[in-house]
Amino acid sequence: MKSPYFNVEEIERVSRNIYAGISFLHSQGITHGAIRPEAIVRDSDGWVKVACFDIFNRNELLEDK
Repeated sequence: MKSPYFNVEEIERVSRNIYAGISFLHSQGITHGAIRPEAIVRDSDGWVKVACFDIFNRNELLEDK
């Protein structure tokens, strides 16, 4: 069973992957509404995912103003 904790190398990898994923969403006009620790999950294979349902289309938010 994998440890529930990250070592330094995993923290660096996870941080880069989260940044890359969020950057891609932003390039598509999508804004994630709640990046917080409980929105970051690791599956049984060690893959890290941003899991939250507060995802907004930035263009729709701008149109509402």
